[in-house]
Formats: sequence, structure tokens, C-alpha cells
Amino acid sequence: MQAQWFHNYCAVGNNIGLTALVVSLPIWFLFWAFSVKRMRGYIAASLALLLTIVVTILTYRMPVPVALSAAALGSC
Repeated sequence: MQAQWFHNYCAVGNNIGLTALVVSLPIWFLFWAFSVKRMRGYIAASLALLLTIVVTILTYRMPVPVALSAAALGSC
């Protein structure tokens, strides 16, 4: 049984704009990895996925098992 978790849309400073900025970091990382670092796609995507999980856990305070389960379900 997974822990119950409720999504908070204004998780950073009670501001939806700041929250959107923080959670968009994995997308910006992906753009940077492809255009500046010229990483291979599978490496850049894997690192972006890890960054997404970390940002989700730290920003939204999502429990780790729920975050990993959401990542696994999203990759299918």
C-alpha cells in the first residue's frame, strides 16, 4: 500500500510561478544537455529523469516510493 499524497500546486513560496520555474529545471537541463553538451539521447534523458525525481521529492515532498512508482508508470 502506497502512502497517501496530495499535490500542492504552489509548493515553492506559495507561488505558482516560482513552483513552475523550479519544476521546469529538468526540461531546461535536457535542452542544455542536447544543445551545449551534445550528450547522447539516452544519457541526457536518464539524467533528466533522475533530476525530475529529485526535484519532485524535494519540491513537492512526494514520498520516494510514490515518486519512483510515478516515474515507472510514466515510462510505460
